[in-house]
Formats: sequence, C-alpha cells, structure tokens
Amino acid sequence: MDSLRGWKMRKYIFQTSLSPDKTSKPMILGNCKFCGKDRELIKAHILPESLYPADERGNRMLLVLDGTGKTTSKKLPSGHYDNKLVCRECENYFQEGDSYANSLFVSGCGKGVVQSTKLASGFQYENIDYKKLKLFFISLLWRAHATSLPAFNQVDIGAKFEAKAKDMIKRGAPGNADEFAVVIIKVAPGPFQKIGVSPTPRRHDRVRVYEFLFFGYLAYVKVDTRPYSDAFRRGQLAPDQALFLPEIGMEELLFKMYAVEAKRMERDTKIRIQNRMPRAKDREG
Repeated sequence: MDSLRGWKMRKYIFQTSLSPDKTSKPMILGNCKFCGKDRELIKAHILPESLYPADERGNRMLLVLDGTGKTTSKKLPSGHYDNKLVCRECENYFQEGDSYANSLFVSGCGKGVVQSTKLASGFQYENIDYKKLKLFFISLLWRAHATSLPAFNQVDIGAKFEAKAKDMIKRGAPGNADEFAVVIIKVAPGPFQKIGVSPTPRRHDRVRVYEFLFFGYLAYVKVDTRPYSDAFRRGQLAPDQALFLPEIGMEELLFKMYAVEAKRMERDTKIRIQNRMPRAKDREG
C-alpha cells in the first residue's frame, strides 16, 4: 500500500509539471519579464517566425550575422526563440502587431506602388495601419532588449525606455511619430533576402537607433528623446500618412551596415599604433 501511495504521489508531482493537457513537454515556470509575475513561460520568438523566409521545401532557415564581426555567422532553424521571456498572456500583446507585419512584409512584399523621387526610388504603401505596425516595432525592440539570448546582447535601451515601451504595448498606444520613430528601407532582391543581422546600435541622423535587418527590410527604431531632422522625419512611419520605402542595393546596404565598424576599426588601429610609438622623452633617453 505504501509503495502504491508513493507511486501515485510521484505521478501527481510529474503531472503537475506538465502543460494542462499532460501530453506536452514539461512547463517552464519562471518570472515573466513583461508582467513581472511568476507564471508558466512559453517558447517565444524575438522576431516572429513568419518573418523568416522559407526555402523551396518550406523550411525556415536564416543566416544570422553579427554586425560587430565578433562572432561567426551561423544558420539557425526557425530563428531565435526564448523560453524564459514571457508568459502566454503577455505574448498575446504581440500577436496583432506580428500578424500585421507578416501581412505587410511577407504576404504584401513588393505590392507597394513603385515611386521615384529626386532622392530615391522605392515602394509606397497606402492605408498603412499605423497603430499595428508601430506597436510591432516597439514590441520587437522590447523583446530584443529583454531577452538574454547572445545574439541580442547589443540591445540595451535602458530602464526608462524599457518602461515606456512596455506601457505603450500594454495600453495599445503607439504614440506620435517621433516616439520610438521607425524608418524602413527595402533591400533589393538578392542574397540579403535570407540574411538577418543581430540588432545593432547606430547613430542615424545623429540620434541613437537600433538597426534590424529581416526578410529584405532594414528598419531603424529610434531610442532617443531628440527627433530626427526634417529630412528624415518625412520618411518615418507616421499616422494618416502613406509609407514610402526607399530601395537600396546590396553594396549600399553593406556600406550602411559596416561603415561605422570600419571607422571604429580605423580609429582603434590609429590608437594602438600611437600607443606603441615611443614618446619623445623615451627616444631622448
């Protein structure tokens, strides 16, 4: 009888560590980084899986490059996901924006009207849902900041901007065009359609931004209280306004992505050379 009672107790403990249907993998209980409560955590993608391009077999595989050059490139099936980030209830905050981004960037890819201006040519999209698209990018920024995955370790928006982002997501309030301003660029068809770069901090028009590259789109999300200059503000995502996506080629993209690193490497090299040079006093001795 004691052995039977012990078996039932062990069975109870095991079942309580499973998902409600008692057939899936054991639950991961932990602190949800969005609501701050101890709950069952789920497998959550940082960038929605639907935004990863599929190959001819329907498998979603993305070549991920680290823009700093500190790590080697690698292929990750289905991209990045974190099972220690959020609970299912909080994951629901992201669903509407994720679905809309998929409908625009994947299903609606290339369906914008071709436009040319004196400065650039690209695609113009009318009737954009500003609220859904803006909240998608704010939630993407928050997820990249909150996750502990190594590929996103360059994303640190600070406590003030994190609190603001979470509040805007919870309230479904996208804010005005200057708050977490978003600028999107379309990358011309080519190899970069299947390349994602780990989000990288940049200085874009002299303000601090984070750069995201996915499914042939380059997006800048501003994390700065200062607004863009008037020239850049005309191209940012805004309510009641068509969205224009200038198109750039691969060479220009590479320049945009790595020009900052090249300048930093050049500066660091000069510093190292100067440090190695003997000082005048030492030469005299």
